[in-house]
Amino acid sequence: MKKVILFLDGFPFYHGNQIADVLDMEVAALVPGLGFSSNQHCYLLGGKSPDDAGFFTDWTLRAPVPRSSRYVGHKNVLGYVLNKILGRLRGYTHAIPLGLHHAFINENIYPLKSTKSLVDFNSDFEGWAMYIDDEAFEFLEGSRVENKTFLVINSIDGKGHYSGTKSEDYSQHMNEVLRKVRYLSKANDVDLLIFSDHGMSVAPKPYNLYLEDYFGRQGSQSYFYFVDSTTLKLWIFSPKLKESIREFLESTDRGVVLSESDREKFGVINREFGDIIFVLHNDFYFLNQYFGRGWKSVTKGMHGNWPDHKEQHGIYALKSKEINQLDTSNFYTDILKPFLCGQ
Repeated sequence: MKKVILFLDGFPFYHGNQIADVLDMEVAALVPGLGFSSNQHCYLLGGKSPDDAGFFTDWTLRAPVPRSSRYVGHKNVLGYVLNKILGRLRGYTHAIPLGLHHAFINENIYPLKSTKSLVDFNSDFEGWAMYIDDEAFEFLEGSRVENKTFLVINSIDGKGHYSGTKSEDYSQHMNEVLRKVRYLSKANDVDLLIFSDHGMSVAPKPYNLYLEDYFGRQGSQSYFYFVDSTTLKLWIFSPKLKESIREFLESTDRGVVLSESDREKFGVINREFGDIIFVLHNDFYFLNQYFGRGWKSVTKGMHGNWPDHKEQHGIYALKSKEINQLDTSNFYTDILKPFLCGQ
């Protein structure tokens, strides 16, 4: 029997009945860890926590700590727009204020970028053919299946962010994807595994947090911070300031300041990830984020939040096998590796 893996970026468990009904598969919730898609992929495809992978939410402060410099904060609309334009030219950097790009570095691992990236990350995928987005759709429209095929569809995540998972646009897109998968499955004798990396919140509210209003400008004698979408990381060089910032963040009901036990549980012990890590609850997203500040595009869904809310849960699906809710950290050892090895 030929093996096919289908990865649906950002597909939430609360829509899992679509897969169960159309494909006649057992569907269960995947409870994500902390971090954005790149961290989730490292967990799912290799069982690697942020500590194991060596990064958390892509961007981190450079070491040694950079010197202070002038910068234009995000409150300056003209500066933000210019930063956004520059970010398009040199890669996503607009969450970092204009003038502070030298202070941060992106060390993420993205296994689903290409077949080579996947195999370099985990040699278990040696011999697998991977098709991404348009190529995946073209493959689904064919009638023949290669042995060991990995299909990656990222468009579902974008639909969730920009249209919302309750929209007609989202529903039509998912129905089209599943129709093609059903056709492929019925036309071939395949062993099919479907999974996603996380879910998607429904109509979250923006939270505009500008720490300079409370604690002064960033710098090597005070603090640096990186904020994007749902996660805030701070590197603080004054014990007094560290305590003040922690108390400030703990006073809000919009998120969670990670305790030491939280950091151990989610595999973010490494202090290079920040002296303080703050993660928003499901109903909020930071206004400074990958999908814009809100005047150009309205964010209809978000992920990377504190993972306890059911809207954040992703899915995994198998045929003819009873399955139960699972933490993303256990997916590779309990589900994916046995599937790859034919167990």
